[in-house]
Amino acid sequence: FGSINITGNLGGLDLHAGNVKFENLQVSNKSPYFSPGKWSVPGEIGVNFGGFGLAVSNIDMVKTSSGDPALKFHAAITIGDAPASITASGGIKIIGELKDFNGRQRWVYKDFEVDKICLSGISFPGVDDLSGCINFFKDNSTYGSGFRGQVHVKFENFNADLTAVAQFGRVGGSKYFFVDALVCGLSLQMGPITVKGLGGGVYHRMTRDSIGAGLPVCTGGAIPDSIGTSISGIHYTPDANKGLGLKLTIAMALPNEKAFNGNVTFEMLFNSSSEGGGISDAWIYGNARFMDAMNIHAPCGVGSPGQKPNGSAMSANVDLHMDFNKKHFHGQLEVYLDAGFLKGSGPGNQLGFAEVSIKPGDWYIKIGKPFYGFGEDNRVGMDINVPVIGNIAGFRAYLQIGKNLDPMPPLP
Repeated sequence: FGSINITGNLGGLDLHAGNVKFENLQVSNKSPYFSPGKWSVPGEIGVNFGGFGLAVSNIDMVKTSSGDPALKFHAAITIGDAPASITASGGIKIIGELKDFNGRQRWVYKDFEVDKICLSGISFPGVDDLSGCINFFKDNSTYGSGFRGQVHVKFENFNADLTAVAQFGRVGGSKYFFVDALVCGLSLQMGPITVKGLGGGVYHRMTRDSIGAGLPVCTGGAIPDSIGTSISGIHYTPDANKGLGLKLTIAMALPNEKAFNGNVTFEMLFNSSSEGGGISDAWIYGNARFMDAMNIHAPCGVGSPGQKPNGSAMSANVDLHMDFNKKHFHGQLEVYLDAGFLKGSGPGNQLGFAEVSIKPGDWYIKIGKPFYGFGEDNRVGMDINVPVIGNIAGFRAYLQIGKNLDPMPPLP
């Protein structure tokens, strides 16, 4: 273990860092050549950069995937004065490597990597706030190398927010990308329906493997920041066999929002030209809420994470998917009821669940599932629950037709 003090000018950077401690740092002339150990650095180091204060924090010594040592830190700089100040910050790595010079080993500079660059606090006429980040990734096992950016804009004197996410990359010699955007706070009248939010997206050489988790940016939630994840929580992965993908999301309500509100997404994906072109997949998914306030963050499809009843008296989730390559149509519908003394009898006050599957040689329609006397009861059902008295009436039922149905329960 030991400690070091750093004071000096590094290419225009006046750096002062005292009492930097380290423990179990290992440097050797034989493999493995380097082990970073543990470092303890003051919470924030002040650096003078061109007359501006640069705050350096989260300093650490790490080892890269190739075994090279790297100095990793976070830097932030503020330019200008409020209210027109701009704060830029980012994660940086300075990487070294061991070289042999005429039989003598020396540690030398190898590379400089930026993990993330963020801007915040930007405002100008017509815009109250503009913030965003760009994340860089390299040699990822799934996504290869590229970058992912996100931006949020709040407009002045206009109750609307714009959020956009984009990712561009290359893996295995194939380039891919997706762009996803959403505008919240609208009030566009379309007959009896008021459009509260509009979203759209385009992607290329990517496929999706999950259902979205809602639209959190409309309610002040954090934008999903993991690689491959869109605004709505859908996870996209590179697939050279897929071509262009398009989607449109509409958040809507009746003039009396509590009577009905919800969101629906239409999405279509094409095969690549090398696979013969044509439509690969089509989806329709969304949710509906009745007798409760607007909540765009509500899960937007069956199987989405989150509280399924959405906190409303009555709600429904739907997910329809047509796989044209496999000629398989699959649809699911969930309905929940929690309206005073009327409650769905299933898990989480589920009123009913329906599933449809149609493909060559196999098909079924399932409305509810049989109950075998143990575990969750997934039959269609409702209870009438009167305070103090308790359940005074209810019903349970299920209906299934087609092939490969659930086994019938024993007769009562």
